[in-house]
Amino acid sequence: LLIHYARRLLALSAEATQALASDVDLEVLRIGMPEDFDARRMALILAGFTRNHPQVRLETISGMSLDLRQRLDAGDIDIALIKREPDSGPAWATWPERLVWVKGTEFDTSSGVLPLALFPQGCLYRQRAIRLLDVAQRPWRVAFGSHSLTGIQAAVASGLGISVLPVSALLPEHEVCTDLPELAPTELALVSREGVLSGLQRGLVEFLRGELGVDAGGFA
Repeated sequence: LLIHYARRLLALSAEATQALASDVDLEVLRIGMPEDFDARRMALILAGFTRNHPQVRLETISGMSLDLRQRLDAGDIDIALIKREPDSGPAWATWPERLVWVKGTEFDTSSGVLPLALFPQGCLYRQRAIRLLDVAQRPWRVAFGSHSLTGIQAAVASGLGISVLPVSALLPEHEVCTDLPELAPTELALVSREGVLSGLQRGLVEFLRGELGVDAGGFA
């Protein structure tokens, strides 16, 4: 009986030693991405990186770009894709993101107070929409709010309100509003925290630059 328990204890000890040794050998890379990114596409891209680098454990954190920038500065994450005003700081790569006013197919924007479907405070799209409508002296109200891109898309499609979205986020049920103030492009930027990047961190940056390429603006 004692031999039986001894063998089990030795097997557990060997398993624990192997698990701890494997974990020590892993390098953790922490990357942030906006809440409204195409999570499926990003997951496929990151899966490609981990297949080529089995010694890496990726930790992804989603949030609003403003929050990601703060977490980057605090050292909570190493690399981030953020949405920002063009030319607003250093970056490993940047891509323009074309914005448009979006409405449902039956929505009339010609009269009354404009109902808006918006992301929360701090969102660049929200800031652009409110600022331009105020300058144009167009009355507005927030009719729907959500952190989720799919929630905003559905609200617009159902006629709850209009919104500002990237061209890549338009659905067949959407129409572009042509009678509202023109929107200048925003910017998608690949940034990192200050300091020298490790070899694998730099490898992830280069991998993302290659995978996103000219299609980076296709993210929502």
